[in-house]
Amino acid sequence: MAEAGPFAPGTYQVLLTNNVGRPAALNLNVDVVSASVEKRELSADPALMQRLAEVSDGLKVTAPDVEKFDDVYRRWQETRRMGQQESTLWDRSWILAVVVGLLGAEWWVRRREGLV
Repeated sequence: MAEAGPFAPGTYQVLLTNNVGRPAALNLNVDVVSASVEKRELSADPALMQRLAEVSDGLKVTAPDVEKFDDVYRRWQETRRMGQQESTLWDRSWILAVVVGLLGAEWWVRRREGLV
């Protein structure tokens, strides 16, 4: 029995030589994997990726679909634009008045308590 390590993840070759009998040498490849569970399996899980795409309102794109990616992206962008309505808050005077009023009230309370 022999112990060695710790070694960085990778493939190592172990060579044992025998000066007494046969075989004269034993050769063995040893794969050292990371102790991290996250780093052991790095390939994508297709079922999980499909579910993630469905939940996030996305689309599963396969290798043949890459040629049509511009059209897919354009259609996705169109649907996002229709669902997005942007409006600024500052064009409503009552919101501006409430914000200025709250800031004034905060300043007045600080002034009354001697914090300014």
